Parts: sequence; C-alpha cells; structure tokens
Amino acid sequence: MDAQSKGMAALLFIITVMITGMMLSSWRIIIYSYLAAMGVILAISLASYIQKNKSFILFPVFITGLFYGLFILADAYGLGSETAGGSSTSYLFGLVPTTAVFLYGIASMILIVPLLYAINHRKQESSLDLAHYEEKKLSKTS
Repeated sequence: MDAQSKGMAALLFIITVMITGMMLSSWRIIIYSYLAAMGVILAISLASYIQKNKSFILFPVFITGLFYGLFILADAYGLGSETAGGSSTSYLFGLVPTTAVFLYGIASMILIVPLLYAINHRKQESSLDLAHYEEKKLSKTS
C-alpha cells in the first residue's frame, strides 16, 4: 500500500470517528477528529514534496498541533461554564477568554495557514520549474 492509500485509509477512519461523534452528539469527538482530518489532508496534498524532502512533514504536523492547542485552550477556558466563559470576570485583550482564543487565535490562523501553504507550494513549484528550465537549457546545448 502506497503512502497516498494509507492517507486515504486514515482519512476514512477519521471520518468514521466523526460520524460516531455525530451519532453520540459529542461535539468534542467531531471537532478534534476534524482537526486530525485536516492534518491528514495536508499531509496527502504535500505527499510529493514530503517524499523529496522529509522536513515538509513538519508543516501538517505543526499546523494540526497548533489548531489542537488553540481548541484545547478554548475548551479549557469554557469548561464548567454554561455560557462557555461568557460570564467571566477576567478579560483577554478586552474579550472573554474563550472569545479571544477564537477571534485572535483560531480565526487568524484560518487566514494565515492557507497563505503559508500557498507560499510554500509556490516556492516548491518555482524551484521545480527552474530545475526543468535548466535541464532543457543543458539538453539544447549538448
């Protein structure tokens, strides 16, 4: 089984866990499975780059870990509160802590991560195009 097939099998398992969470009405199972699915999808999309340079595996691992950390932080702030921290007496940057984590952390990462992915992907395509151009140039001169 190749790497892409393993990734698709992992994605199928994660989606099965998500469906189980939906049947059990557990939002935590759903959201944390979704974050794992996001990491697997990123790894599958970067598979060709990861095979060439193993350090690219750090991108999906870091992004998934970052989102897990932010969601766990928001979950911890809202734990034990009926309004998810809405009646809090402490504030973080002028907002209730859970809202601050979602607005400043998660929402900003939702914008920054695709930008980083696009820049990284473009950089790799440019280097591949440059290598292809140099090969063509060498074959013409020989």
